Amino acid sequence: HSRTLRTPCILHTHPFGVVPGVSLMVRDPHFRFNDLYYRWIAYENWTFYRNFSFSGDLRHQQKVVLVFDSIDTVAKVSLNGRTVGHTNNMFITYVSTWPILTQTSFGWDWAPAFATQGVRLGVRLETFSAAALEQLSITTHLGWTLHFLFCFVTFISASEKKQSLKNNPFLLSFPCLFFVVYTVELWWPQGEGDRPGYDVTVIFKLDQGSIIQRNVKVYFRTVELVQQTVQGSPGLSFYLRINGRPVFLRGANWVPADSFLERVTRPRLQNLLQSVVDANMNALRVFGGGIYEQSIFYSLCDELGIMVIQDFMFACALYPAEPTFLESVRNEISQQVLRLSSHPSIVMWVSNNENEVALAKNWFDIPLHLAPHYRSDYISLYIATLRNVILQEDKSRPFLPSSPTNGVESKREGWIAQNPYDTHYGDVHYYNYTADCWDWQTFPCARFLSEFGYQSWPSFSSVAEVSLPEDWQLNSSFCNIRQHQTDGNKYILHQIHRNYPIPVTQNPLRSFQLILYLSQVSQAQCVKMQVEFYRRSRNEVKNGEGWTMGALYWQLNDVWQAPSWSSLGKKMCCFLSCLFVHRLLDLLHMLTGKVHTVCFLKNLMSSGLSVYLSVCLSVRLPTIFIFLSPPRRFGRLSSNLTQ
Repeated sequence: HSRTLRTPCILHTHPFGVVPGVSLMVRDPHFRFNDLYYRWIAYENWTFYRNFSFSGDLRHQQKVVLVFDSIDTVAKVSLNGRTVGHTNNMFITYVSTWPILTQTSFGWDWAPAFATQGVRLGVRLETFSAAALEQLSITTHLGWTLHFLFCFVTFISASEKKQSLKNNPFLLSFPCLFFVVYTVELWWPQGEGDRPGYDVTVIFKLDQGSIIQRNVKVYFRTVELVQQTVQGSPGLSFYLRINGRPVFLRGANWVPADSFLERVTRPRLQNLLQSVVDANMNALRVFGGGIYEQSIFYSLCDELGIMVIQDFMFACALYPAEPTFLESVRNEISQQVLRLSSHPSIVMWVSNNENEVALAKNWFDIPLHLAPHYRSDYISLYIATLRNVILQEDKSRPFLPSSPTNGVESKREGWIAQNPYDTHYGDVHYYNYTADCWDWQTFPCARFLSEFGYQSWPSFSSVAEVSLPEDWQLNSSFCNIRQHQTDGNKYILHQIHRNYPIPVTQNPLRSFQLILYLSQVSQAQCVKMQVEFYRRSRNEVKNGEGWTMGALYWQLNDVWQAPSWSSLGKKMCCFLSCLFVHRLLDLLHMLTGKVHTVCFLKNLMSSGLSVYLSVCLSVRLPTIFIFLSPPRRFGRLSSNLTQ
């Protein structure tokens, strides 16, 4: 079947009655069994259309670009009946498009299945005469007395004589380097110090007289992943050193803030991240089954001092390693690293979630004779492709081949360790729902715990919003379908019965409410016991284990009203476990006072496009800039709309 809708819209959250004879949304998609009822949407073909006019004034511009703010996700794009291209990767930029389809859209043990489709936000034309600034990335590097800003710039040239979006616009990329002789103030994580930033204004004056200006905030900090021998232990340490200081990471895992990403606003992110700080956390791990978060998420983490361990979007699955797929991954990783690398809050890149251990422990029952093939694909994708791109684009922060992993020991064993859960190396994920969670001796004394946790139900008031009275029993169809973990309710009751008496009542509703409440009490106490154990283990080694330097529980936030591992409910119900800009007016002269500017002329293209780059850094003491011009780097990035 094929249906037609006017764009912009997302099917699952579209107002009702738009499709003739079809009411897409009768209720909240999270109400009762709607996550099952609306799965038919993903099996339909949809056409989204919009009519727009072309202003005569735009005809005088040399370049016209059709921009989609977001496409979700596999689509054919036509203009005036002519196919101009296709989109096929939710994590790479198509012109100015950020198409997104998270892996968890198809369901997880904590998430419903809403395989969203549609055109998010708007569709528009952008025009320019000389060139457009496609990408500006600024990273900082600290030396003993000499620090520098590394600036990576990408332009779209209007001089490229291509008329259709089916052809790639010519993307010109080049680096520039500024040394700063100055004692800078450092960015510190929450609880370790302040986070002073420096306002930078970057101005490009093109050869036709047009000016492109960008204002960015930069921070200075160093991060190291320390894996060294440990006295009294056969393994290696595993901890982060920020600005030369070892830091214990305490926090949680982050999942997308909503099943429908267009509903995630800055205030909502601000509220969630402020809750992290209020809970005395200093770190989050962005889960690889979700999305690369919007830029404001990382900017808020910069301001709040929340360290981010950033997974790339590969999780709990076997992925192909064909050349076309690997090329798409190269584009994805390159674009995301360049977009995000300027954020000091991101302290580590992680290749994938649990795919090393999935192969090591044969989660997918791969026949023995096929195992070498899948291991070869793993190395081709995550090491030869993803790791190489990261090392090329960003050497300022550490990289892990997977999580969990044995780190350098996994590398020594050919990138897939025999036991990625080895407590003497790297990071560990740990879940045990049958052992007594009040007994600290059941917990692994690992170097770093990047996942652990226990389920609970949300509060009754949250459940009541999406259910009917007939659903208010733990063995109801509603409760069984909402529970996505196999035997999940059984495990919850098991932990409750171990440590709490359940009050006897003849009122079924009261009994249901008590179970929900006690599930949160039990979850809170289980997480508390485990976190306290890891905090105690940071300064000791017993039987070769210990020196724990991180505890990130699963998970911080939630996407719907259902049992999960979260400590914050969908509507921010707290579970018990809970730029200054300096405007540069003179492009060619050094400013007096507290801001110094250096300018240079760079002939970027054979077509004669010249760009004057002016950088000013707002500082409180005199600063010396020394500009170095590395070799130009030309080339095309990803296909805009690949044929």
